[in-house]
This record gives sequence, structure tokens and C-alpha cells, in this order.
Amino acid sequence: MATHDTILNSKSLEVIPDGLSLALTIPWYRSLWVSSISSIAVTLDGQELAQDKMSFRINGKRFTLDEVPNQWEELWFMQDRAYLDMHLGAAGAVGSDHTITFHIELRLPYMQIKPGFYLPNIVHQTVTLKVQG
Repeated sequence: MATHDTILNSKSLEVIPDGLSLALTIPWYRSLWVSSISSIAVTLDGQELAQDKMSFRINGKRFTLDEVPNQWEELWFMQDRAYLDMHLGAAGAVGSDHTITFHIELRLPYMQIKPGFYLPNIVHQTVTLKVQG
């Protein structure tokens, strides 16, 4: 799978103390500011997760999804992973399989078409992943 059109791979699903986390590969061929993310949506085993049940973690910092579009000083480098933590109330079970639909929309800030309108990059991926230890 090409890096620019996928965000999840077979080792993306990990356990956290209160749920599961998705290790994300940047879905573009260049590093981007975190503020480039305009929206994220996740469906886990057929259930859409509420925005307040997820947080975005990068460079040792954690942001609510409402805070993500304002993180213009934080870079998501090509070689680094960002993490989408899904707070489910209990740790996930290592080895279990989950079907994930991940949807992310990004504004590409260096590709402005006209004032206030940027070229978007939209990635929609559905995969079944095994929880890693």
C-alpha cells in the first residue's frame, strides 16, 4: 500500500489503559502541520465513536479532536507516527480482531486554490486489525 493513500497498517492497533489506540501514518507525501487536519471519524466494529471519546497524540502531546485544527505549531513529520487514542473505558484485549473504518480530512496549506480554499486530501479506509501487545 502506498503511504500517501493509506493511514493504517497491520500493526496500527494497540492497547492503552482505557481502550485502544491507532498508530497513524501520515496520509501524504510531505510532513504537515497538525492544524491541517480538519476532521477525523472512526467506526469501531460497526459503532461510530463520539468525538469526545477520542484524542490525538503526537510528539509527546495530547489534544482533544476539537483542539487539533488549532495546532499550527505542531508538525506531523513523515517518519513519525501520530496516535488516535480511543477511550473505551477498559483496555483492549491483545490478539482480538476489530473492524475499523477510519476517515480523515486534511487541508493542504501549501496548495491554496483561492483565498480560504485549500486542496483537500481525504482518506477513507476500512480494515480488520489484530490488537498488538
